[in-house]
Amino acid sequence: MKQLDFTLSLIDKMTRPLKQAQSAVGNFAEKSQANFKQIGIGAAAIWAVTQSIKAMLGPAYEMQHALDELSLRGVDNNALNKLASDANRFSIRYGKNAVEFVASAATIKGSIAGLTNDELPRYVIAANTLAAATKTSAEEAGGYMGAMYNQFKSTADKMGKVQFAEKLADQGAYMVKTFGMDMATIQDMLVGSKGEGSNYGIGMDEQFAVLGELNRTMGSEGAGAYEQFLKTAQAGAKSLGLSFTDASGKMMSMPDMLEKLQGKYGKTIEGNIKAQAELDKAFGEGANVIKQLYDNVGDLRKNMDAMGNAQGMKHATDMANKMADPWQRLIAIWNAINTTIGRTLIPVLNPVLAKVAAIGEKFARWADMFPNISRWIGYIALGLLSLAAVGAVITVITGLFTLLTSPILLIIAALAILAWAVYDQYLYWSWAFSEIGKDLTALWGQIVGVWDSVTAYFSGVWASIMLGWEMVVNFFAGLSPLAAFEGFADAITGVFSGLWDYLKSAFNDTYNWIVDKLNYLPGVNIAIKSDAPTLPPGALGNPVPNSNPTTSPMLTGGQAKTVGQGGIGRQLGQANNNSKKVENNQNIGRMEFNVTTPLSPQQLQEYQELYG
Repeated sequence: MKQLDFTLSLIDKMTRPLKQAQSAVGNFAEKSQANFKQIGIGAAAIWAVTQSIKAMLGPAYEMQHALDELSLRGVDNNALNKLASDANRFSIRYGKNAVEFVASAATIKGSIAGLTNDELPRYVIAANTLAAATKTSAEEAGGYMGAMYNQFKSTADKMGKVQFAEKLADQGAYMVKTFGMDMATIQDMLVGSKGEGSNYGIGMDEQFAVLGELNRTMGSEGAGAYEQFLKTAQAGAKSLGLSFTDASGKMMSMPDMLEKLQGKYGKTIEGNIKAQAELDKAFGEGANVIKQLYDNVGDLRKNMDAMGNAQGMKHATDMANKMADPWQRLIAIWNAINTTIGRTLIPVLNPVLAKVAAIGEKFARWADMFPNISRWIGYIALGLLSLAAVGAVITVITGLFTLLTSPILLIIAALAILAWAVYDQYLYWSWAFSEIGKDLTALWGQIVGVWDSVTAYFSGVWASIMLGWEMVVNFFAGLSPLAAFEGFADAITGVFSGLWDYLKSAFNDTYNWIVDKLNYLPGVNIAIKSDAPTLPPGALGNPVPNSNPTTSPMLTGGQAKTVGQGGIGRQLGQANNNSKKVENNQNIGRMEFNVTTPLSPQQLQEYQELYG
């Protein structure tokens, strides 16, 4: 007992410090884990709150930035508030971005000189309605509106900038719908004509209609051809004995000029070589415009009237409504609500954020002025981070030690081992089945070989049958009908008896092989066939001996003898009476066994079998 008490005491004294250390480490790890959870939850909450505030105030700040950019271009607060309100209503109606609506105002403001603050919001609405109708960006639509204003400035000043913008938007939507042209193509066609239509006092309705028709057949080359025609129209008409000016001295419209040419050359010039040659001589490259539009006077006039009689933005508005996406409209409603709420909170939040920024700026200035304080702050922060890192490492280590001793890990390890064993067996059986497949392939080859032999054998049999039948046919062919019937029985008997002998000869080897195997069995003794029957003369190809020999061998040795009185039967009876008798006697002796111990039933049965 003393030795046991000493051992237990020694173990207790040695393990007690270890247990205390383990407990301290475990407590530290648990506290670190709890603290990390609290820190993570707090950080996640802060991040979630920040993102929520950002999501709520983000659209408002984006809108405010776009408005601030306009304010730098001289737009007053009344126009800015009108633009912000119009942007929200427009985005809800067509499912567009309100910030892009306001941003397009900067493009329009910069491209149109003299646009007042009161005209700007309505001009922006016209441009963005065109963008919604033609599925283009608000910036692209604003650039188009500015380029068209500069192209038809005199018309816009006479009509009024807002009315011009609304009509231009409606005409642009009609061009896209009727001719399949986008705004960039329309602008390129007008640039390609170099403004000659405006120089000759041609309205934009006619220019758009003519360029739209030419774009269908000539593409972008139609703009250059239109320019050449306008330059040579008066002189060319004069050379043809015509005039393309009205009573006031202005150039006629394109449909009127074409109708004058139709009065001279008829309703069509297709196939009229003389008329086309005269047009080429009179208008040069501009004659292509006449040739392309000659038969389209009605369509040309209809399109001009449709674009000239447009009031407001009916075509553009209808197309924009059809293009509106309901889901985008719902998103726009949510953004509009956030924008409205955010814009009311921005004046309250901006001072607070400004103070926070000022504190941060002051702290940064102090850190720059007192580098020692900054260094100690860095040391403290580094120490805290190091302590956190130690706690994290201990937490990871303890977590790995729960994990390594957990039943779940053991189950996973067992499943992994089982999977490896299954995979190993799969590889083994794949190899085994591969080897078995090779053996089966060899066995099948042997079976095929045996089958080929059997097929060849029966092929030979069939050939023999065919040969025998051919011999029968030849036999009948060389005889008269009477002789044929006389030898019919003998011929048939010879052929089929020879065939039967041949078949028995062919199976002789197989029969002997089977008998040889059976003779290994106790008590079995079957005679082996050693003589093979031969085919009779004339059967299955066996040559027929000479039918007229000089001598015939006899069974009596070549001497003719008489049978004698009583016939063959008497002679056979005497032979049987004179035959020897064979006795088969067997003496069984006496067998004795001298054994010292009694025989078991098995030994007795064994001796009986040996004796038998």
